[in-house]
Amino acid sequence: AKAVYEIGASRNHARMITELGIMYADEENTDFFNFSKANELYKRAASLDDKEAWNNLGFHYQNGYGFAQNTQKAIEAYTQAGNLGNGLGWTNLGDLYFFGKLVPLDYDKALEYYKKAEKSFYFNDDKLAEIYYSRAEFDKLLLILKKDKQEEFSPIYYALMYEEGFGKLKINLKKAIAYYEKAMKIQEYPH
Repeated sequence: AKAVYEIGASRNHARMITELGIMYADEENTDFFNFSKANELYKRAASLDDKEAWNNLGFHYQNGYGFAQNTQKAIEAYTQAGNLGNGLGWTNLGDLYFFGKLVPLDYDKALEYYKKAEKSFYFNDDKLAEIYYSRAEFDKLLLILKKDKQEEFSPIYYALMYEEGFGKLKINLKKAIAYYEKAMKIQEYPH
């Protein structure tokens, strides 16, 4: 694969340059692993407006892979990726503000970026659910919960809503307990 990507890179094919960068960024690929080389390739592909290269640069800036950790450059790279149509770039920006570790926690900004990500088919319904629940926007929350057919995150919210009678749900402790039991099979909750 490396030989093919190098041919593409020699012809300035942005996607092939990015793919070659991904090979160098793979820590498990000990034959080629080199963050500096990966970042050099990502920068080159980004200069050709490759949206994945921009997203990967953002991830490397955010985490200090081959660069000094730089949140501002990560935000700029993710924004460029998103503007070029990369929904993961918008998701990564949303995550920065949703988790609030490198930037101040800001659900408004997170929501804005998650909505942009949806337009590129990157869905963050579990995080949207948390935002809507924290804001007591239960009608919006119920719409998100209905989409969770696999019950990956909705049981805890249904449990809380049935226990308290939030939104259009009436208090129903049997349903609340059943949903709490489902929720505990998915994740351990501190209280």
